[in-house]
Amino acid sequence: MVPDFNNPLTSPFWFAASMSKLVICTCKKCELDIWYPRHVCPKCGLKSTWRQLSGKAKLLSWTTCDHRINPIFNTSFTPAIVIPEDASSVQLVTQLIIEGDQYPRCDMSLRVDFAEINTVKNGNFLAPLFVPA
Repeated sequence: MVPDFNNPLTSPFWFAASMSKLVICTCKKCELDIWYPRHVCPKCGLKSTWRQLSGKAKLLSWTTCDHRINPIFNTSFTPAIVIPEDASSVQLVTQLIIEGDQYPRCDMSLRVDFAEINTVKNGNFLAPLFVPA
């Protein structure tokens, strides 16, 4: 999937990412973080908004893909699920970048980084991914 900057539900996430910021859909009244984004809070029905996160997270789960499993991407990657430190009820599906002799481990401290994702057909876009803290 590539970002849709015309989709009113998800475009705030992708616009923030294009400026190297990580944001989450939230309800100001309930203080509920809402992921995947919704137009209204599922708890109180108030219109949702967006808030910026610190970018710190913990690794929940990952897998290593040695083969290209998604035809829109040029290379293989390590998909992961992370829990943002300041949105602990949220599980973000992302990409994990670990280089050198490090290995992923559960609860590993991570920080957000932003990288240009190159797709085969739809061009490039800036996306949040996570690296060891």
